[in-house]
Amino acid sequence: MGEAWTLAIVLHEEGLLARTEIFATVANDELLAEVREASIDAFALPALQEQYAASGGTAALSDYFELKDGRAVLLPRLRSRITWAQYNLVTDASFNEFQAIVCCRALADFGPMLRQRVLRLFFESLSRFGVLATDRELAASDAHAAAYQPLGDAPAWYKRVG
Repeated sequence: MGEAWTLAIVLHEEGLLARTEIFATVANDELLAEVREASIDAFALPALQEQYAASGGTAALSDYFELKDGRAVLLPRLRSRITWAQYNLVTDASFNEFQAIVCCRALADFGPMLRQRVLRLFFESLSRFGVLATDRELAASDAHAAAYQPLGDAPAWYKRVG
């Protein structure tokens, strides 16, 4: 959930959010109900502000939330650009063509065969010249690894060229 919120905030700060639709997925219906609330404990904001500032954030993180009953709720203008869906990387097929796919923390949990399946799924879902960001660098033996070109100095960020 935090990754989708973070992406919405960064895109807003860069003036790109209005032209962007973020598709964010979770593995089950329980998590889906939780993330759609788009809220965190308001007491967490000061610690998150430190992380936000350290990563280059340009505003007060609290500017992106409204307080309701002790919860910090992501502003509607940010939430409206995020479409949440239940999706299972293990069993589901590609459901769209994307300009960017950001996969945090999922691939590390998968064994070699499942990792290859997921990388094939990402390849099928990513447009040519789209960006793939994963939790670890691609190995030469990974599915479709030759179809990607590293993006600058950012480890595990790639542009699909094939």
